[in-house]
Amino acid sequence: MDWGDKEVNVSINRACALCAAFLGIISIAVIIAAFLLTKNLTVVWLELLFVVPVFAGVAAFVTFLRHKLVLFSDDLCRT
Repeated sequence: MDWGDKEVNVSINRACALCAAFLGIISIAVIIAAFLLTKNLTVVWLELLFVVPVFAGVAAFVTFLRHKLVLFSDDLCRT
């Protein structure tokens, strides 16, 4: 992809890493805000019990999606 003088490389890996970092920062901010508002450590543990499985599910879905994209692009290049 060429935008003016710079060549921009668009990568699925880079996009996934940026999305993961963004979701991680948002999750940490919500946990800190909830703790500061409630001063209750139980809230932090409950939010971690929610955030960790959601993050793991999103990671599994992205891994599956990347695998399907690789298979699709391989099939497309063979034709």
